[in-house]
Amino acid sequence: MVGNRKMAKKAFKACLMWCNEQEKYATYKENIKKLLGNTD
Repeated sequence: MVGNRKMAKKAFKACLMWCNEQEKYATYKENIKKLLGNTD
């Protein structure tokens, strides 16, 4: 039971980190679009 809790915590942290990366990437893409003046 304790091992499962540890794994869940690790997975949750990894998910949060991944979500943060996705957000960073999305804003990065938006900024590039603005710089290039793309409208798509």
